[in-house]
Amino acid sequence: MAIAICSDKATAYGKGGRLGRDYLTISDCSMAAENMLLAAHAVGLGACPVKSFSTLAVKEILELPDEIEPELILVIGYAGETARAPPKHPLEKIAFLNKYGKVWTRSKRG
Repeated sequence: MAIAICSDKATAYGKGGRLGRDYLTISDCSMAAENMLLAAHAVGLGACPVKSFSTLAVKEILELPDEIEPELILVIGYAGETARAPPKHPLEKIAFLNKYGKVWTRSKRG
């Protein structure tokens, strides 16, 4: 199955100005995608977000109006294999306390 997640930039601009059009539409689409990816995983399906596609072709195939833009396509199905999770970065390398560069260390207590 493939799910096209689309944005309506004109409506977003009308409600939220440039911020709505240029940023919030992408954020909203990303959050929707993440929720769908988690739901697919919860029922045992494999899923992958795809951004590398021809926008014009997707618009034509789905007969999308001019103001609607496909942002992501989620491909969902039964996985042939289970991918190994990539290694996690140590917290001290990715999280800072109160300001950039101030190392966040884990408490020795509980």
